[in-house]
Amino acid sequence: MSMRRSLVCGLPCLLLCACGGGSGGFTDRDGDGWTPAADCDDDNPAVHPLAREIPYDGIDQNCNKDPASGKDADDTDVDGDGYDAVAASGTDCNDGDASVHPGAREIPYDGIDQNCNKNSTTGRDPDDSDADGDSHDSARVAGDDCCDDGTEAALGCATDTAALMYPGATEISGDGIDQDCDGTDISATGEDQDGDGYLSDQTPGGIDCDDTDPLVHPGAAERCNSRDDDCDTLTDEGLVDADGDGVPACLDCDDYDPRRAPGNPETPYDGIDQDCSGKDLTDADEDGYEATQVPFGTDCNDTDPEVHPDAREVCNHRDDDCDGEMDDGFTSTFSDNDGDTFLACFDCNDENPEVFPGHGEVPANGEDDDCNGLADEVDADADGHFATAQGGDDCCDAGSEDLPGCSPGTAWRIHPGADETPYDGIDQDCNGADVTDVDGDGHAAVIAGGDDCNDSNPQAYPGHDEDCRDAADNNCDGPINEGCGPGTGEEVYIPEGAFTMGRNAADTLWLDQAPLHLPSLRAYYIDKYEVTVAEYRRCMMAKACTPPLNVSSTSDDAWYDNQARGLSPVIWVSWYMARDYCGWVGKALPTEAQWEKAARGAGNSTRLYPWGDPEYDTTGGGAPVRKPISCDLANHRNLCTQELCHEDLEAVDSHATGVSPFGAFNMAGNVAEWVNDWYDPMYYSVAPADNPPGPNNGDSKVFRGGSFLEVDYFLEVTSRQSASPWFSSEYSGFRCARIKP
Repeated sequence: MSMRRSLVCGLPCLLLCACGGGSGGFTDRDGDGWTPAADCDDDNPAVHPLAREIPYDGIDQNCNKDPASGKDADDTDVDGDGYDAVAASGTDCNDGDASVHPGAREIPYDGIDQNCNKNSTTGRDPDDSDADGDSHDSARVAGDDCCDDGTEAALGCATDTAALMYPGATEISGDGIDQDCDGTDISATGEDQDGDGYLSDQTPGGIDCDDTDPLVHPGAAERCNSRDDDCDTLTDEGLVDADGDGVPACLDCDDYDPRRAPGNPETPYDGIDQDCSGKDLTDADEDGYEATQVPFGTDCNDTDPEVHPDAREVCNHRDDDCDGEMDDGFTSTFSDNDGDTFLACFDCNDENPEVFPGHGEVPANGEDDDCNGLADEVDADADGHFATAQGGDDCCDAGSEDLPGCSPGTAWRIHPGADETPYDGIDQDCNGADVTDVDGDGHAAVIAGGDDCNDSNPQAYPGHDEDCRDAADNNCDGPINEGCGPGTGEEVYIPEGAFTMGRNAADTLWLDQAPLHLPSLRAYYIDKYEVTVAEYRRCMMAKACTPPLNVSSTSDDAWYDNQARGLSPVIWVSWYMARDYCGWVGKALPTEAQWEKAARGAGNSTRLYPWGDPEYDTTGGGAPVRKPISCDLANHRNLCTQELCHEDLEAVDSHATGVSPFGAFNMAGNVAEWVNDWYDPMYYSVAPADNPPGPNNGDSKVFRGGSFLEVDYFLEVTSRQSASPWFSSEYSGFRCARIKP
């Protein structure tokens, strides 16, 4: 009976103890309301499942320690980011923020050490303030690095140049990058001879038209000095010029008479000082005697300095001393027996009145009728030179002489002193040979069977060093200025053959890109880089190109006058201006086909960008989503965010990771590029299979490649845009091409 009762009583008691409730039989030694089954330390009232965990004290206040690992997570890792706090001998420098731990991605310039790598001694967090790891903190956090993450506005700043740009870095002048962060692209090693902050325009990126004068450079104040002080091809512009003769009043002797200005041709004896020399021209032969055409003048022949009142009279059938008599002083010694007015001292036959200097030669009379030392000389071709057979110097007079190129039809063009026409097989100047080496460099021209690829340039022949200062193939190996870099006209070679042009109509919304076709092109060269400000300025200073239609860009009001922009692309040029520049350097604008092949590659390549095809995100489970182009590949506008990669144009050698298969830079983005073709949306359907030249006419010319203001689709190598050939803008430029000789 008693045993049964104890069993009956024991079960409820056990239940009550396990649940932590009831009165009789309840066990809670520390009085915290939790029995040992739930309380991991029943001797400490501060420890139970609902207690507040006190981090880093080594006590499991809330009884949640993992029995398998023995780890008390919220005692050592309060923010639950998987990293124990430094206070608990871990590595998490901020255990109250789950976004801060050694494996976190650092967000530069926010003052937070997300990845916990701050130096405990110096307190410096390098990758928060020094994104490129060059040991210079960004200017954004009061440092001195002008280009830290590659997005700053410093000249040449990009992700691939950031680590090369910091104070103290070695400056490479004229490369479009401000390596030493001094605000210029000029080193202190002598490239700027006059110290005005502008490189000579004889260097690839220079724009100073006179590097010997610090007061002459782009943007300089124009002075009254008959010089182009501001390098804009104009002289003394902006100064007062009342008569509009191009000479300012400060230099003009009469600013109200356009006939009078320094440099004007002087008209003698008219009483007007046309050239502002201070007097009229009254002594044309400069013998010190004024002409008889002016009052009190005594020079009877103002075209011959040997004739004047004090000259010595000689026997020459003229009045040398202006006394009104010819050959006076000789009449007492020499007579004129034949009465032809020529004294015997000058007459080669004073017994014959039909023989004297200047008389016409009478054929076959055995006489030297004109006293030139030749008898019966013949000038059959009437070129003023007599045949060598009669003692003259004309190597081809009758046209039957044994001389290269001599014929009756060419005889009149052949005589000593004639202009030689090179490479035509004719010896025009009678020196014994045709001209085959015009530039005199010792190499005959290719057209004449020699090896000189440019016979007008004595610095161009096989074996000559390549000269980066001129747009010439100095060593005659094919490309111009290979290895010279931007601003030099450097080219890439595009071999002969077919390539894939355009797209299938089903693959594009722009039907002017269709149909897909396979034109074949002869071999050619195309500029490796877009034409630069410095290159175009050189053409301007040579008077072969007109100044741009605007001098500013989207971010720089003095784009053309800023030395830092020397290796940036030329902008604000019309199609006609681009054409003229290419002609000046011996090239032409590329055709659409030439441009697209250089950008896309040869053969069956159908890539849409110079570097490859678009990438797509397929992780969403639905249709693939096109990824925006990286700013590392091209200077453009982001497809999704519409943000610009860069606030303005970049140097023409930027984005090396985005070059075309042939090595051409920036064929996508930066500036949209003029090509030679008129625009016709249907041209691909009728274009010839070989070397398509483009339509014969049209209203607009084609742009290719897209610009820094445009999104991905317009950067595709098949994209075609057009504008009036007179159009120019802050986003349009060009490059040149030439057919392989």
